[in-house]
Amino acid sequence: MYNYANRPAKVGDRLQVVSDEISTGANSSAVLTVDTAVGSIYVSENTTVKINSFRLASDNGRITNLFVPRGKARLQIRKFTNRGSQLNIQTPAGISGVRGTSYIVTAKSNGSMVVTTLNGSVATTAQNQTKLVNGGFENLTFVGEPPSTPVPINNNPSLRYVIIKESQSSGRFVVFRGYANPSNTVEVDGKEQSLDRNGNFSIQFPATSSLKVNVKVETPQGSVQSYEIPIL
Repeated sequence: MYNYANRPAKVGDRLQVVSDEISTGANSSAVLTVDTAVGSIYVSENTTVKINSFRLASDNGRITNLFVPRGKARLQIRKFTNRGSQLNIQTPAGISGVRGTSYIVTAKSNGSMVVTTLNGSVATTAQNQTKLVNGGFENLTFVGEPPSTPVPINNNPSLRYVIIKESQSSGRFVVFRGYANPSNTVEVDGKEQSLDRNGNFSIQFPATSSLKVNVKVETPQGSVQSYEIPIL
């Protein structure tokens, strides 16, 4: 858990210096209590949370910057006492900043960031542009691009797909093309897929006598739908 040694975390451990981090594996989670009892961070499975920096504001408020390179965290933060206080979550795609709200930040495997605001308001910033994501809305930020315009939360783990058979000089193939809400996380046979801004992804398989795929779609809020799809 600490930067000077990797070891299993235990109740009462503290992330207290820059570069301290906690990582969860499959089927595991953690709850972090923010110092001064301003709120909690609920860390989902397969997630890393790292301290980027601590500092004091001019009014003695605390400015905390955390880095989530992968995974999902839900924050429940009360309104700060000091106007200068900040809690910022950075991902590879951008930064989300909050003064008091409940929201979910997801850092996908391709680096994109999803901010889902349950109540209150969250500022998402990337490429020197900022979008406010109010309660009931979510937005998506890709690496190297500004944040998207927020849209109403769509807590729907449905999947649409098409199967295409192709023949090439090197052999026969099956192309599996799927679509889900771009804010969702999609795994095919346990591997997370990179969705484009429209939620599309595509996988090519060699044609065999019998072939099926297992797909799991999960929304930022945690609704899950599993599919077993025969493609040959």
